Amino acid sequence: MMHYPTLASNSSLYNTLPIFDVYIAGEVMSQLLASGGIAAIAAAAERKSSSIYEVIDMNPIVFTPVITDTKVRSRMNVCFRLVKSKDGRDLEKQFFEEAEKKGLLGIKGHRSVGGGRISCYNAVGEEEVAKLVAFMKEFATRQGHTYLTLN
Repeated sequence: MMHYPTLASNSSLYNTLPIFDVYIAGEVMSQLLASGGIAAIAAAAERKSSSIYEVIDMNPIVFTPVITDTKVRSRMNVCFRLVKSKDGRDLEKQFFEEAEKKGLLGIKGHRSVGGGRISCYNAVGEEEVAKLVAFMKEFATRQGHTYLTLN
């Protein structure tokens, strides 16, 4: 774009910004600022991911975190596996089928890796995460595990 012949041969339009993309980015930034800015968004991300990790960590007979070192876990993408039931049933398949019936979509991991991948991006509200967490607790309880809270 800094090469004059390129600008001249493109009627000075070579470096025209993608206006729609810039507009959308501006709208997103306005919404984030209205929500309290970086500090508020970071706090919400921490609350969302922590609530999911808590269910995973407190239900080890059902869920296994992919990242076990709590210091390096992602706040944006919570990855986990489900163990097989005592009678050998595939809990992952059951979990994702039941989740989908409850409107909890897009939590199944990559087709080549398996497991679950819950994205907690800014567009995912705390209400949606609370609904997922409630389902995860209920699912674990049905597998014979009583959900415990951290002290």
